[in-house]
Amino acid sequence: MNTAFDYAKYFMSKGLDDTPNTFDGNMKLQKLLVFAYLISLAKYGHPLFNDEIFAFSNGYVVENVRQRYQNDYLSLKKESESFVPDFSMEEQDVINCTTDIYGKLGARDLSELSHEFKFWKTAYENGLSPGGYHNKAASIITPESMLSEIEGVRKVLLE
Repeated sequence: MNTAFDYAKYFMSKGLDDTPNTFDGNMKLQKLLVFAYLISLAKYGHPLFNDEIFAFSNGYVVENVRQRYQNDYLSLKKESESFVPDFSMEEQDVINCTTDIYGKLGARDLSELSHEFKFWKTAYENGLSPGGYHNKAASIITPESMLSEIEGVRKVLLE
């Protein structure tokens, strides 16, 4: 199984982090990764990668990719430029669907879409403490928590 970094490198190699090395570029990359994850669940019944997904105020985040993009962008960008994907036909289908449906949307639009999912809201609220502190460990989004909304993703795929 490929990691979220493999898909991030692919998306970056295609210029889908529209405003590279910015907050919005990172946000868009995060949303594309999780939409790809959701599409894989909807079409094939299993996650696209095993990296943890968290609920943050701007939506869901693959934290290890977010941190690397934020703190080591130039190295990640260089890796993406020489990245040669070794995706299965199924994985390539998921990536193509993700790009076709969500690739032209901006980071803020994708963020707004991510806020429509109940699994995000539940995980985000689970991670909030009374003092406003965000408990990342309590805000993990699991594949199981996403399943209740997979039918909505399937409907988008049929449009």
